[in-house]
Amino acid sequence: MAVCYGAGAPGNFTRDQNACTQVTVSASDVTGIDMTLPVAGTPPPTGSPAPTGAFHINGKVTGPDGAPLAAILILVKPLGGEINTASDGTWSAGPLPPGSYIVYVGGPEPTYADGCYATGSPGNFSYDTSGATCTPVVVTTADVNGIDVVLPRAVHIDGTVSGQDGTPLALIPIRAQSDTYNPAPIGTSATGTFSVKVPPGTYTLDVNQTAGKSAPSTAVAGYAYGCLCSGSPGNFTTDLNACTPVTVTTADVTGSRSRCHWQDRRPQCQPPDRVVAGGRSLALM
Repeated sequence: MAVCYGAGAPGNFTRDQNACTQVTVSASDVTGIDMTLPVAGTPPPTGSPAPTGAFHINGKVTGPDGAPLAAILILVKPLGGEINTASDGTWSAGPLPPGSYIVYVGGPEPTYADGCYATGSPGNFSYDTSGATCTPVVVTTADVNGIDVVLPRAVHIDGTVSGQDGTPLALIPIRAQSDTYNPAPIGTSATGTFSVKVPPGTYTLDVNQTAGKSAPSTAVAGYAYGCLCSGSPGNFTTDLNACTPVTVTTADVTGSRSRCHWQDRRPQCQPPDRVVAGGRSLALM
């Protein structure tokens, strides 16, 4: 970035990349690398070197109704770090050296979608979180303004996971994935509920897997791994090639509790409305 540790500078902080102080580490810890950072927007101290590449990318995030959105996470890669929108929806990332950057929008806020800045898409927003279809923001010799995004509301796949005795199961990994979207799994809550935020699309709902449907790995001890499969007992199967697609459009997909256990090496389930619980064993059929 265009700021760094500079021993002897005010607060040991400098905007001059040519004045950064190297820190040498050998056989023991190095301590005392302390800095005092100025408030954003504070001009350099009198007599300090001129900033090198101290430019900013600026924008605003609004909702579908045009209202500004506060506390939305903005991630500028590379180098830009994470920031949050202000109460009026505005944000400013920097200082940044000249270069090409991708602006990701969304983050942990559950109400709104995750994606990136993409000109030509509705609201300058794409659901892409890989960067492949995002529009690079090029910084040359000045700030870049007007990187504005209209953020759509998120859609979710919701449900509850419980054991054979009806007890809600916490921390069971749940993953909704497709050919183009492969997020990290989330864990069920203390009451067994989950809510997976996804872009509109078609997904398999994997239950108690931690490495995806192509290579299931260590599941939560004592419970089987599998996926949603309509028509199977309890809508649950351990056959990862038989998962039933779940299509999400413009509204959440919800479900209710299902209970399953293992008997004679087969899952025995009470009929649910939609969502499946893991079986009482790690043994495979």
